[in-house]
Amino acid sequence: SLIVLSGDEEAKLSYDAAVSGIPGADVADLLVFDTGGGSTEFVYGRSGAIDRRFSLDVGSLRITELYLTPTPVPPERLNEARAAIRRELADGGVTGPVELLVGMGGSVTSLVSVKLGMAVYDRDAIQGAVLALDEVRRQVAAYASQTMEERRRTVGLVPQRADVILAGACIVEAIMELCGRDRCSVSDRGIRHGMMARLFQGRS
Repeated sequence: SLIVLSGDEEAKLSYDAAVSGIPGADVADLLVFDTGGGSTEFVYGRSGAIDRRFSLDVGSLRITELYLTPTPVPPERLNEARAAIRRELADGGVTGPVELLVGMGGSVTSLVSVKLGMAVYDRDAIQGAVLALDEVRRQVAAYASQTMEERRRTVGLVPQRADVILAGACIVEAIMELCGRDRCSVSDRGIRHGMMARLFQGRS
């Protein structure tokens, strides 16, 4: 049978999925974020329980269309994008400090895949990986300086993501900076994992 989830329920399951897959996340003061094309979801939690959740219209496709063309991206356009992302996230309530930052979604998983040079995507290697802010900034600089064809040849990057990966990396960079974290744990677990975690842990 088909189960239709409310936004709150979806957020809870995503949070449970992230918490179940990252050591120490069940007791930490943390922020889980999930990047998408049109928006990014944020869930703040403490000791395994959700404090607050919200969604902001800051997504990789939207930012790409507004700022990050043509390629290579002119430095002034990149600066505009970074400033706009940071402003929209800060105004929307993204702030630190947090003890742990957990990223979900195609942007962070792609950044890790490129960092590890994955010719074939390996979920087990992605799950629980740690992404450094310096690495995010390195990839931002690389993508901004490349043509679209050069981006598509990047080992570890799915060619279909080449057009939006720069915006996604800029969003991850801004979240890390606003939260005062130079490391981000990465979760490749989704809602299905959250439902399983809840069943096994007896959560309601």
